[in-house]
Amino acid sequence: MIPAFFRTTCPHFWFFAAGCVAVTAGVLLHVPMFWMGRDMSFHLAEMPMDTGMIAGMRMIVVGIGLACSGLLPRTPQVATARHLAYTAAEDAPADRR
Repeated sequence: MIPAFFRTTCPHFWFFAAGCVAVTAGVLLHVPMFWMGRDMSFHLAEMPMDTGMIAGMRMIVVGIGLACSGLLPRTPQVATARHLAYTAAEDAPADRR
């Protein structure tokens, strides 16, 4: 059960949480291949990518998308012309200062 605080302030909390977990898991899947490059001063150029590295990259991209969608508001707030108020600055100078 989601606490009332998260329901009102974070409507897509689980999208954000799943995105954070996916990004973290994706980064952790890069660690074994990074550690394989320790004999080459951790220089991974010219090394073929393994399945874990490719899956980790995909998880990072999907996780960023989930986390970003979790930060969006539930309903978009659209400002209409009747809610905006414009006033002229009558005493403002006409030049750049």
